[in-house]
Amino acid sequence: MRIRAKMELSPYEIKQLVEKYYGYEILDIQKVRAVYKLETDQGTVAFKSAKKIKDIHFIDSVIHHLHSHGFLFVPSLKKTNRDTLLLAYGQNDYVVEQWLPSDVHEIHPYERDWLFFAGQTLAEFHYAIASYPFHHVSKKRVRRPWGEWFDHKLHQLKYTRSGNDTKLNYWLLDRMKHAKAQHYHYPTITTQLCHGSLHQENIMMNSNKKVWLIDFERLTYDAIGKDLAQVLMYHFRFHPWNKEDVEQFLTGYQNISPLRKEDLHHFCTRSLILDRNIYAFLEGKQVVFDVQQEKRKEAVLREIIPSYWDGYN
Repeated sequence: MRIRAKMELSPYEIKQLVEKYYGYEILDIQKVRAVYKLETDQGTVAFKSAKKIKDIHFIDSVIHHLHSHGFLFVPSLKKTNRDTLLLAYGQNDYVVEQWLPSDVHEIHPYERDWLFFAGQTLAEFHYAIASYPFHHVSKKRVRRPWGEWFDHKLHQLKYTRSGNDTKLNYWLLDRMKHAKAQHYHYPTITTQLCHGSLHQENIMMNSNKKVWLIDFERLTYDAIGKDLAQVLMYHFRFHPWNKEDVEQFLTGYQNISPLRKEDLHHFCTRSLILDRNIYAFLEGKQVVFDVQQEKRKEAVLREIIPSYWDGYN
């Protein structure tokens, strides 16, 4: 589900629509950023504008699966009295979903106290979603097996852009060659549905440090190392890479679900070689914007997961 930022309806129109199609009595309406917070006789809900999509039922089924498998920290979608998830009005579609509890708030990008708890919650999420039936996942959400995709991109980088010989591009190729060797020795990475959009705006936390996850429009069948690396990629946009933060996050995760060596190594690969770096190289663009941050990242991962670096110069 992709939420659009612009809300064109007036509070009066929203009140009329929700009371007619959801059967809620509206007690209060407040604009909160790009959505409306509705206090109703049946609880607090969010009214959002949604781009028309084909797989909202898939997202809803994933949320139900998570809830039924004990992962309750994701808001549910609400159906209209016509048993639909989308409310069509004018030329747009709208959706109503559960409003998060009052003590749940966005984590601040410059804070660090949430990493351990986010690690725990991500492990719980991965455990609950692992049993979601693969045949219910649409093909567009299934990533090509990572090893095949990576081999293809490495071939492109080595031969189609061979004239692009800056020092940073050689650095990327060295990392990719080592990642290929690591994957050859440890190919059985854990692959399942992943959240796919774990930036700070989608990670919420309550007053008791319990983390909620929101916005599941980028659910992707991929290696769990993607989700692990993505949390830290966004976190370290606001902080220098450091050992303490990485350890807090991984410790939280492994307190719930110990990571196999294969997945720890893949986490390293997905942290060191971002998809966007590869595409930037292929398009002849700048690959790295902060060399010092890359050096710090490598030093931290060498210390935390030394086995990954066997055979690396």
